[in-house]
Amino acid sequence: MIKSFSDRENVIATILGEARGEKDKKGSSYEAMQAVANVIDNRSKRKQWKKLISFTDIVKQKKQFEVWKISSDPKKNKDIEANRADILSIMRNKNTSEYKDAVKITDLLLAGNLKD
Repeated sequence: MIKSFSDRENVIATILGEARGEKDKKGSSYEAMQAVANVIDNRSKRKQWKKLISFTDIVKQKKQFEVWKISSDPKKNKDIEANRADILSIMRNKNTSEYKDAVKITDLLLAGNLKD
């Protein structure tokens, strides 16, 4: 089991988790992934978020992204944990187009080259 992720891996996991099931007519979730990355990017630039020192701090901020939430409802937590397990599986199998798209978008975000 992975105990901790780098900033890059946390952003990849967030993008994968938040964009899941948001596919366009061609079956791609690239646009949804880009939208998630834009939210992260915009938050990193806002004054109220500047106190957070990393992208990990931004994506794991309480009540922001479903993939990192913890619920008091055991059923909901079971669903969240299943989603996390799916994300880890995608991240371990680095050959999927879904993973490659998330990496590409993450790298653009971290390099400051993400288009809004």
